[in-house]
Amino acid sequence: MLLEVLEDGVVRDSVAGGARRTAEAALFIDLNRRAQADADAGGAEAPMRHLLSHVDVIVEIHADPERAWQVAQERYAGLGVTSEPLESAEWARELRLLVAALRDRHPTVDLAPVAALMAAEHNAIAEENAALLRVLPEAGDIPARLVNTFARLVAASARSNDRGVATAEDVAEARAYLDEKLKYFKLLPPDEGTPDGGRASLGRIEPVIRERFGGGRQFSVKALVKLYQEVTGEETSERTEYRWLAELGAKKTRNGLYVLRPRGGGK
Repeated sequence: MLLEVLEDGVVRDSVAGGARRTAEAALFIDLNRRAQADADAGGAEAPMRHLLSHVDVIVEIHADPERAWQVAQERYAGLGVTSEPLESAEWARELRLLVAALRDRHPTVDLAPVAALMAAEHNAIAEENAALLRVLPEAGDIPARLVNTFARLVAASARSNDRGVATAEDVAEARAYLDEKLKYFKLLPPDEGTPDGGRASLGRIEPVIRERFGGGRQFSVKALVKLYQEVTGEETSERTEYRWLAELGAKKTRNGLYVLRPRGGGK
């Protein structure tokens, strides 16, 4: 029920013959740790993971201790015993009025002029993230969700520029947000057993490794590191990759390269 409201902006009345009523809503999720959205320590899938594929914008704000201290210090200049509630803050009221005015002025946004461009960007995203999408558990939802998210973001960009017709500029703005969402999905859940600090997870990338290096093809440890970075966008160490080679049952060849043994331990 919640997802229908979030995605379609309507709610069906259960006591009025199923009448549809407008119910524009936004869901804001603020998490302190990525682990809260990924698997927990026991290995069970966290309920947040499926929901994240429905979320339009995902942005990870990296830790910045120096900035945190600076902001805290600046608070002393206006420190008081009371604070203005957000509901009555003048800036918040002005912002809401501006958003409402733009929505009233442009109740619909014409996406037809950029539909072909959006489709091309959609295909480019699929190609650039092919390896990632093959191993994501929520990958089956992403293509269809991507269309809806893309349309919302392009329309939002057009309205913010006081336009009722979308342009290539709006598509570029939306694409930047889409890239941030996919960048988030590249962040792997913590694995405290890894020697490089706990970001790597063999289970998530093993299918891609076997697809790229299977069939008796020889590869180096550096090639394995490069593949990991290509799929996840994260750094890893050769030490971790050597451990993975052992777990995969890879065999070292005479020229110092490796070959993967077939599943089941065959020669």
